[in-house]
Amino acid sequence: MSSKMKKWVLRLARDSRLQTKMIAACFLLLFIPSSIFTLYASRHVKAVVQEQTFSAARKAFEEAEATLDVRIGKMISVMDNLRFNTLLYRMVSAEPADYARSDQLEDLRSLTDLFDNLQDLSDVSSIRLYVRNDYLYSREGRYVFSMDDITDDELVRTMMDAPGNYWFTPLNASGGMQTGQPLFSCLRPIFDPGTPSSPLAILCVDLAQAELEQAIFHSATTKNGTVMLLDGTRQVISYGDETARPLPEGIFDELAQSAHEQWDRIRVDGDDYYVYGVSLAPTSWRLATVIPLSDITSVSTSLQNRMLAVTLLVTVAAFLISICMSNSFTKRIGQLEQSMGRVEAGDVSVHLASGSNDELGRLIGHFNHMVSQLDQLMEEKVNYGVALKAQELKALQAQINPHFLYNTLDTINCLALQKNVPEIRQVVTALAAFYKISLSNGEDQIPIREEVRHARMYLTILDYRFADRIKTQWSIAPEIEDCPIVKIVLQPLIENAAIHGIFEKTPPSGHITVRGWREGGDVFLTVADDGVGMDADTLRANFLPAQEDAAALSGGYGIRNINERLRIFYGAGYGLSCVSAPGRGTAVTIRIPAQGTEDPPAVRPTSG
Repeated sequence: MSSKMKKWVLRLARDSRLQTKMIAACFLLLFIPSSIFTLYASRHVKAVVQEQTFSAARKAFEEAEATLDVRIGKMISVMDNLRFNTLLYRMVSAEPADYARSDQLEDLRSLTDLFDNLQDLSDVSSIRLYVRNDYLYSREGRYVFSMDDITDDELVRTMMDAPGNYWFTPLNASGGMQTGQPLFSCLRPIFDPGTPSSPLAILCVDLAQAELEQAIFHSATTKNGTVMLLDGTRQVISYGDETARPLPEGIFDELAQSAHEQWDRIRVDGDDYYVYGVSLAPTSWRLATVIPLSDITSVSTSLQNRMLAVTLLVTVAAFLISICMSNSFTKRIGQLEQSMGRVEAGDVSVHLASGSNDELGRLIGHFNHMVSQLDQLMEEKVNYGVALKAQELKALQAQINPHFLYNTLDTINCLALQKNVPEIRQVVTALAAFYKISLSNGEDQIPIREEVRHARMYLTILDYRFADRIKTQWSIAPEIEDCPIVKIVLQPLIENAAIHGIFEKTPPSGHITVRGWREGGDVFLTVADDGVGMDADTLRANFLPAQEDAAALSGGYGIRNINERLRIFYGAGYGLSCVSAPGRGTAVTIRIPAQGTEDPPAVRPTSG
C-alpha cells in the first residue's frame, strides 16, 4: 500500500463519523472471519464430500460384488453337483442301443426331479442339458435338449476352444443357446474319458439377467453414476441403471486399462470420471463403477452454496443488528453533542433523559448534574454582580460623605482652637482619625497596629461621651502589630462590650481588657468585659453559625457580620468564639492566621 493510500485510510478513519466507524468495525469483524471460515469450510467440504462419496460408492459396490459372487457361486455349485452325479453321467454316456427305453424314461423322471430340487434350492433360473440326438429324451424340451441344435453355434465353438472348466455366456448370446429371455449362462462340457475331444453333453446353468441386474441396480451412489458388468471382450453385459446419463464410447477402453480395486481418475472427451473395478472369478467378467466428477463437484458446490447463503444471511442479520445498536448509541451521543453546543451558546436549561444505566447513560447523568450546577453558579454569579453593584454604589457614597465630614471636622477644629476649647479639639481629632482609619483608602485589611489605634480613637470619643465610666486595659504583643487583619473588627466588639455589657449594669461602669498574642501560626485577639454577660440563647443566636437570624448590634456591625467576614477572608477554621455567663461578663476571641511574620515562640501577654 502506498503512503498516499495509507494517509487517506488514516484520515478517513480519523475524520469519519462515529457511527460510520462502528458500522465499518462491525462489518470487518463479521466479514473477515466469515470469509476465512467459508473459504476453509469450502475446501474442507469438498474433500469430505469426495471422501464420503467414494466411501459410499465403494461400500455399495462391494455389496453388489458380494451379491454377484453369491449368485455366481450358486451357479458353479449346481454345476459341480451335477458334474459328479452318476445318474447324469450314465444318461449321457450310455449307448442308445444298450439303453432300454423304460430305463431312459425312468432316468428322465429322476433327472427331472433332481433338476427341480437343485433349481429350487439354488435360486437359479433354469438348468439345461444338451445330449446326443439318439436318446428317447433328447428332445424333452424342458431340461433336456438335442446337441444337434447347437452343433454349429458360435458360442459352443468358442467355449470348446476356451481353457478351463467353465465358460460364461455374454448377454448377446444368439443361435441355439438363445431361449427367448435374457439369461446369463454357465456352460460346462461333459467328456468321455476315452474320447476327450468330443463332448458327450453340454451342461448349462442359467441365471436370469434381471436377477443379476437387481444386485447392481441400486449400487450407484450419485445421480449419473453407473455400475456395469463387462465381459472379457470389454463388452457391456449389463448396466446397473439404464436411466443414467449415457457414457462416452471411449470410456470402456479406459475401464479395461484402469487399475483394479482402486479409484482412478480418467479423462474422456473433455470430461473427468472416477472409475473403480474388480474381476469376478472364475468368470472373465468385470464389475466396474463410473462416477462423473461433475456429480461430486455438484454436491460439494451445492453444500458450499448453502453454507455461503447461511453465512451471508447471518452476516447481514448481524450487520443490521449492529446498525440498530450503533444508531441507538450514536443517537444519544448526537443528543449529548447538541446539548453541549447549546450550553456553549449560553443555554444552561438543557436536560437529557439518559434512558439506560450504561456508561453513556451515566455520562449523560453527570452532564445533567454539571449543567444544573452551572445554572446554579450562573444564578449566583448574577446575584453576586447585583450585590457588587450595590456595594460599589455604597462605596461611592461612602467616599463622598467622609470628604464632607473631614471638611466639617476641620472647621470645628479651627473654631475650637480659636475659642480655646481643647476638649472639643481632642474629640474632633479623635473622630477624624477614627474615620480616616475606617476608610483606609479602600483597603480590606490593615495592620493590627492600625486596628488597635482605630479602637482607641473610638474609646477616646466614648470616654468624653460617658465621663470616663469605662476603664480600658491594653496588652498587644509587639510581634503581631504588623500582621494584617480585616479592618473594623475590634471596634464593634468594644462597642458591644460597652453598650450591651457595661452600660446595662447598675451602676453603668466597668472594665474592658483587650489582649493580643500569637500561638504557632495563628494570632488571637480577646475583648473581655465585666458587664452583664449573656444567657445561653443570646450566646447561641450571636455566635453559632447555624443561627442565620442573629440580631445585628449597634453601629451597623453585628457579631454575625464580623464572624462571616473573618470566615470569608481566612477560612472556616477562623473567626469568633465567645465565653459568657449572666452576671459574670463576656470574653470574645478573634482567631486569624499570622500572615507576613515569622513564627516566634507562643507568648500569652499579661494585662497592663
